[in-house]
Amino acid sequence: MPGTQITNPRGAYGQTTSGYARTVDSFKTTAAVAAKAVVAVGTTGKTVATATTNGVAALAIGVALDAAASGDTVQVATQGVVTGVPVDGATTAGVTLIRSATTAGSLAASATPALGEAFAISLVASASNTTTVWLL
Repeated sequence: MPGTQITNPRGAYGQTTSGYARTVDSFKTTAAVAAKAVVAVGTTGKTVATATTNGVAALAIGVALDAAASGDTVQVATQGVVTGVPVDGATTAGVTLIRSATTAGSLAASATPALGEAFAISLVASASNTTTVWLL
């Protein structure tokens, strides 16, 4: 079909190289970002930085898949499964995770998240301060 473009934001068959379905977007960084860090969108909507602990949960947008220096482009998972995401302390499978109030770029378990705070669901139990999550 001339003039027709078909796009699929989840890649071929909605799979990543890990076999998990997820949505990934590209953003410019305004500061260095560590791999697997939770990132927050900037005021322009086109940039990200490591999510801080300032309580503005609505700005957290996803998890950086790789490390990036300030001004670089980083791939950010905004929905779906991501492995190795940092969390404060141990987690159990099925627990709701919110942005950490004590560690920038991390998540923390919450039994009663406030409206808009739920960021991910832990898919596995973990005592190693990292877990596999489903980003909401």
